[in-house]
Amino acid sequence: MATGTPGRGSAGPTIKFHLTYENLASIADVLNGEQASLKRVFSFGSTTSSNQLILGDNLRVMRSLMDDTSVAGKIRLVYIDPPYSTGFTFQSSHVGNAYDDSLSGAEYLERLRQRLILLRELMSPDASIYVHLDHHMVFAAKLIMDDLFGEKNFRNLITRVKSPSRAVARRRRCTRVPLRRATYWSPLQESALPSSGHPVW
Repeated sequence: MATGTPGRGSAGPTIKFHLTYENLASIADVLNGEQASLKRVFSFGSTTSSNQLILGDNLRVMRSLMDDTSVAGKIRLVYIDPPYSTGFTFQSSHVGNAYDDSLSGAEYLERLRQRLILLRELMSPDASIYVHLDHHMVFAAKLIMDDLFGEKNFRNLITRVKSPSRAVARRRRCTRVPLRRATYWSPLQESALPSSGHPVW
């Protein structure tokens, strides 16, 4: 087995590329779109906590949060679990049709991209983001995230084996794409646990 070691010189010129498709919105259009009008419905627990649970269209809600100085630029950890573009309708014993995962191709990618743009604006400089996807869209999503967050901030693909239930032997693989927004990360800082002040994931 061969082991790679860093070269002594430049690996040569880097070829720049990006993912393109129809109806690709400009970043300015994504940031300046319609906002949600947020209204407090009820409170519980500590009155001094800044935690919030918001029900609504996440695209419009995130635009509203960009104007909230207690949130914008201060989120340090993001984990999202979007639909996987499977083409399936998912059922729930409580509500029947839980959600329809029918988006695919450019429409799926653009909806994901717009939300990632807004998340980037809400994140702090030392934040981490994890996107939970499977094989349907993970590689196209990585190209979008490399473009938005910087290819050098990509950490790794985390693959896990998941069993739907104890009685089912069938297993499938799901993938998370962790990326760092921070520009100061170095491979030498890699750690399994967050370091003080500068979490590394």
